[in-house]
Amino acid sequence: MYDTRSFDCVAQTRHSINELELLGADGSVRQVHRSEMSLRYIYKHEMTLLFVRRQEQ
Repeated sequence: MYDTRSFDCVAQTRHSINELELLGADGSVRQVHRSEMSLRYIYKHEMTLLFVRRQEQ
């Protein structure tokens, strides 16, 4: 299994690429399953501000 990640601190995102290699009895790669995911994260102070703004509405 291989996992490659990249981070963008300004955009607050993390991009992850995962590859799972399934091997045959002889050790050769028979199948490769690949998945990608992008995730935006937030900081505690940003979430607090969002909750406060929501309560004002």
